[in-house]
Amino acid sequence: MAELDMKNEILNSPTWHDIETSISSGSLPQSIGVILPQNAQYDFLELFLPRVLGGNLSVENLTHPDVIHLVHEDDEPFTPSKKKMPKKAASITNCRKILAELSINPISATCRICVIWNAERLLKPAANSLLKVTEEPPQNGRIIYMSEFDNFIPTIKSRIRLFRFHFAEEILSVSPPQNSTEWASYLSENNKKTREELIEELDAFAHFLSSRGQYSTSCDLANLAKRLDATNAGVTQVKDAVYLLLYKHVPLNYLIEL
Repeated sequence: MAELDMKNEILNSPTWHDIETSISSGSLPQSIGVILPQNAQYDFLELFLPRVLGGNLSVENLTHPDVIHLVHEDDEPFTPSKKKMPKKAASITNCRKILAELSINPISATCRICVIWNAERLLKPAANSLLKVTEEPPQNGRIIYMSEFDNFIPTIKSRIRLFRFHFAEEILSVSPPQNSTEWASYLSENNKKTREELIEELDAFAHFLSSRGQYSTSCDLANLAKRLDATNAGVTQVKDAVYLLLYKHVPLNYLIEL
């Protein structure tokens, strides 16, 4: 995919809309995780870092005095480049340096940001060493875990907010049920999809809605999928929640409270 196309894919996704809304409202947590293909991570950070650092700061080649790139010693000194991404996850030795780095007052931005590359490859001891700083970053510090897959250890996952990106060539753009007959089929016991398959299907529904300009509904559906994924909701609960949101237009906040 061409560079401009990749950035457009990011900007037009419901996940980016969710991130933008969180930044604008001041509700973006200090510690987040972003799941997307490695070939899109550079483009994402080019868009994301200036928004979070504040002002009209230049973040040329992802380089800025208030941005810390956490990589393995074998990848140091690390200069961000689309053509040469870090190959390994950070060691426990480098992970232990992050608290001190984030505790330094920002030089020219509103905060300091640590980008943790290859987060899906972190060994358990290294990941465990990040628990405290992830849960309670310094006042002016932010952490972003960059990952291709959602295989964080549970203790890290519970301390961050996850944002998942899906692009057109990765998932099908599937229309949700459009009428009472189709919804009856979706809710029927003849729909033998597992809980995991149903939740994954919501990404295809969200992509379909986003491609037709229904960004608010698409974003609500993506948030509902994250909520359902984080709970023990069964097959029936997943189907009912999707039906209530898309067909009965029940507000997302009400569904989350159920």
